[in-house]
Amino acid sequence: MVLVPALVLLTASGCSESLFGAHTGTGDDDGVPDSCTASCIADAAASFDGSLNGAGGHWRYLGDQRDRTWAPMVPVAGAMVGDADNRIERCTDKPSVAACTGLPGALLVTSSGASSMSDPALEYTAPEARVIQLALHAYVPGNSVEHRVRLYRNSREDVLFTTSAAPGATVAHAITLDALPGDRFLVALEPSGGRGGTAALHLFVIDAKQTFPSTCQLAVTFEDSTVIGPTVDDLCGGGFTSIGTTMQPTSPLLSTGPFPYQGMAVRLDPGLYLFGAKPLDRGDATIQFWIQDEAPSATGAWVFSDLDKVNARGLGIQFKNTSGSPSGLQLEASVVSATNPLMYASQSIDFANPQDWRFVRVVHTGGMVTFCLDGARVMSFPLAGPAAPGSVPTFGRNGGADVTDQLSGNLDDVRVFSDALPCNE
Repeated sequence: MVLVPALVLLTASGCSESLFGAHTGTGDDDGVPDSCTASCIADAAASFDGSLNGAGGHWRYLGDQRDRTWAPMVPVAGAMVGDADNRIERCTDKPSVAACTGLPGALLVTSSGASSMSDPALEYTAPEARVIQLALHAYVPGNSVEHRVRLYRNSREDVLFTTSAAPGATVAHAITLDALPGDRFLVALEPSGGRGGTAALHLFVIDAKQTFPSTCQLAVTFEDSTVIGPTVDDLCGGGFTSIGTTMQPTSPLLSTGPFPYQGMAVRLDPGLYLFGAKPLDRGDATIQFWIQDEAPSATGAWVFSDLDKVNARGLGIQFKNTSGSPSGLQLEASVVSATNPLMYASQSIDFANPQDWRFVRVVHTGGMVTFCLDGARVMSFPLAGPAAPGSVPTFGRNGGADVTDQLSGNLDDVRVFSDALPCNE
């Protein structure tokens, strides 16, 4: 994720706040454009025509079921309709509705508010790899209820922004980021208190005019890959390869991923790991991945490492078995604190249910490490030490030491960014 020049909100507790900045463009003093500019890629309201994918062909209208599933809305008389009459329609067709008077030309979103149902969600799918800006406006009229506004990528766990919009308030934010082919960016509106409500929503997708990738250091999704032998597709240029020391090069190393639509995941057994060709060029860093540790080892296992034990740089993430943890398993982050003798500084959190697919985001910025599990910030720790790596990145073992403590489990959608992404508040 790239921050456009603007005020950045970052707390001492790590990264629990949004890292949004204002988009520079025409519009009000919020800095977010009121119309899609000349570099417009997609305009949510202009593309909406009451069909399944909109006039632009890259939109979907969904019920976000507040878990890992979505229910497609269906077209009904020029509107898209979902569970319990959740609706998305054009404000140009409903100009007298209070939400539309505050944000003319937007989409009118009506939520049932039923806690057992889904929230209306607007989804844009990126057709190609490029740096884009997402500019968002949401207005909640005074006669409605407070809404939670959520922007995320591919799943609710991979959150990019959350905030609340009170009645009579407008939320305006923009973000610049590296979009991979097939990345799904969703905006969901959740009314508070189980009550129904209305809001106006507008989303623009704008060409950021930047070279791809901007801050995405590596991305291995396995969605379109057949993992056979030593090749792994890295969509951001980190140069990953699959190294097998005990398996035949032609053996397919696939497993079922956390989402049916995302295709396969990769199976890592002792002797097999993902290995970068060059060190990552970063200061601040976000390391995120889906993981399923089916058989935790007795001694623990390294998940990620670019530790440089000679120059005291980098970050390591590993599982540690301990009787002091309620689940018996911890996820630990480490930096090198001394080189002679070699010593590590580390902090850890409990990691329950490792046999399930869990989404992990570890953020290292400003001498702090923040753990995010399944979209929620678990804890932030002071963990001093340079974030800049000196070793090549490795998933599945520690590239510099402890090569016997290797991961036995599944990985999917591995990404590293040279920015600090937020957890869900």
